[in-house]
Amino acid sequence: MESAQSRLPNSNHTERELAAIETSQRTLHLSIEALLEQQPSIRHLKLRPVERWSISTLPTELIQEIFSWMDPASIAFYRLLSRHVNAALSLAPNESSHFVRLCLSRHCPKPTLSEARSYFPSKTDSEFLQWPCAFQDSYARFYLRHLLRICWSQQLQFPSRLTASFGILNQLTSLQLCSCFMYGPFPVELTELTSLETLILDDNTLDGPLPSSIGEMTSLLELSVNSNRFSGSIPASLSLLSNLIYLNLGNNEFTGNIPAQLGQLKQLQELHLYVNHLAGPIPVELCSLINLQKLDLHDNALSGTIPHEIHALKKLNGINLTCNNLSGAIPATIGLLPDLKYLLADRNAFTGRIPPEIGQLVQLRHLHLRENQLSGEIPVEIGRLENLWGLLLSSNRLEGLVPAELRSMRCIIQCDLRNNAGLKCDFMFDGLEL
Repeated sequence: MESAQSRLPNSNHTERELAAIETSQRTLHLSIEALLEQQPSIRHLKLRPVERWSISTLPTELIQEIFSWMDPASIAFYRLLSRHVNAALSLAPNESSHFVRLCLSRHCPKPTLSEARSYFPSKTDSEFLQWPCAFQDSYARFYLRHLLRICWSQQLQFPSRLTASFGILNQLTSLQLCSCFMYGPFPVELTELTSLETLILDDNTLDGPLPSSIGEMTSLLELSVNSNRFSGSIPASLSLLSNLIYLNLGNNEFTGNIPAQLGQLKQLQELHLYVNHLAGPIPVELCSLINLQKLDLHDNALSGTIPHEIHALKKLNGINLTCNNLSGAIPATIGLLPDLKYLLADRNAFTGRIPPEIGQLVQLRHLHLRENQLSGEIPVEIGRLENLWGLLLSSNRLEGLVPAELRSMRCIIQCDLRNNAGLKCDFMFDGLEL
């Protein structure tokens, strides 16, 4: 059997020019470190197909090329062969000064640009997140780097870290990894994707803070990390995302106040901060979001009042303030929101009367004010809301006669007026609970 050493030339002249070694031996006994010291010009090393290795040392330089013959799907098997191999695979490719590239597989087709516009993972693609870091980076660089969109939602069936390798894909405009069993922190490298317009990481177990460098992703139109375990303060640097239309940080563990700087997001249409541990007042600066259509702040610990300036949100069609510690009177200016379809403010500590100006909200379908401390009579004007489906006013301190106008609301499905000791009614209709 011909040895690898027998193929190495002996002349110093040839040693300086040697740039490649290839062997087809099934058993290889080789000191890679010594070889590279003697042959510094090597740029390409193929070891195929080697099934039994006895490698005295495995230096960093080998990492870029050693598995050029290997199908990526089998990497998980091979990486168990040697502690030396296993340790080397944790090295980043850019730490190598000798080899030019790592070619992981000849069997993984590169998508064409047309395919890249709507791309879903192959089996190999979806497994690469389980590989060591060096393989992840190299695979991303050579097989995914031309992609414009990655939509792998519900495609990954095993726990994976949100790898920094995605930061290599600088042509990406959309990265969607919903319900992919992702865990770990948000890689700072992702913030280098300056062409990214859509980043959706919903329904994973990502944790830790959002990095302040997220404000550098200035092309973002949609940012959603709903249903994870992110914590800490909401970074004020989000205000730098001047093109942002949709922001969803709901169902996480964020603390602190809502940054007033979010009021600078003039293009924002939806703001979802529900189910966190946010405290403090609703910043009046949010009333500068003139394009806002949905504001969802439910299930936090917000306090203070609803800003009177809320009337500036002329495009608002939904507001959810349920389960907070908000207090004071509901401002009459809320009646100046012509497109409002739902006003949900159950389980707070609002006081005073229900403003009759609510009767001007002709598009309103849901008015939920249960479990507050509202007093006085139900405004007659509410009976003019012909599109109202749900009127939920139970567990307050309302009194007086229920307006007869409520009977003429043609769309009403549920009218819950229970647990208002001073309230009286001399009629009934379908859906009325008293």
